[in-house]
Amino acid sequence: MNSFGVLQALVFEPKKAFAEIGERPRILFPLLLLILGTAGITFWFYQVVDLGWLTDRQLHAGGSARQMTEQQLETVVKAAGEHQGVAGVITAVITAVAIVIAYTLFSLYYLLAGKITNVQRSFRQWFALSCWCNLPTLLTVITSGIMLATTTSTQFDDAELKVLSLNALFFHRAFGEPGYALLSAIGLPELLAMYLSVLGVRVWSGRSWIFSAIFTLLPAAVILGVVALFTMGRS
Repeated sequence: MNSFGVLQALVFEPKKAFAEIGERPRILFPLLLLILGTAGITFWFYQVVDLGWLTDRQLHAGGSARQMTEQQLETVVKAAGEHQGVAGVITAVITAVAIVIAYTLFSLYYLLAGKITNVQRSFRQWFALSCWCNLPTLLTVITSGIMLATTTSTQFDDAELKVLSLNALFFHRAFGEPGYALLSAIGLPELLAMYLSVLGVRVWSGRSWIFSAIFTLLPAAVILGVVALFTMGRS
C-alpha cells in the first residue's frame, strides 16, 4: 500500500491503515503535508493581516502595552507593519521547526509509555503514528485558506480563521474573554486527530478504549491544563 492508499484507508478503514503504518512506518509523506500546510497558511496569514494592528492588539491583550510609553508602542507597531514579509517568513520557519520538535517529543513520550505498559513499538513507528493521526488538522488549513482568500478585511487574528474551532461553532467567546484562546485552538479536526490517535494505540496494543485514551491523551491533557490555567490567570 502506497502513501495515498494509507491516506484513503485512514478515512474509510482506519484499522487497516494502522496495521500498514505499523508494518511500514512512512514518515516523510504525512510530515511534509503537515509542515507545508501549516507553515504555508501561517505565511499567507502574515501577508494578508494588518500586522501593525495585530501587534497593537496583542500587546494590549498581554499587558505589555502598559509597560511601554505611547511613543515606544507606536514605534513597535510601525516596525511590525513595515516588516510584514520578513515576519511571515520567520514565523513560517519557526512553525515548521516547532512541528518537528512537537512530534519528536510526543513520539518519545509514546516510546517511554509503551515500554512501561508493554506496548512495544519503535520510535519510528510512534513518529509515523503521530504524523498520520494529525493529518485531520489540515482541514483547519483548508478552511483558513478559504477565509483568507475571501476576506475583505485585514484586521483579524488567526483564531478568527478557525471556523471549525469549538469557540466558533459552540461557545462564541469574544477576544479577551476567558477561554477564547483555548477554545479557538481546539476544533473538530483536532478532536478527530485525538480519536485517530486513541484508535491507533488500541489497534497496536490490543487493549481497552480506556487504556488507549489515557495512554494517548495524557500529555495533551497536561498541556491543555497548563494552557487553561495560564489563560485564566491572565483574564
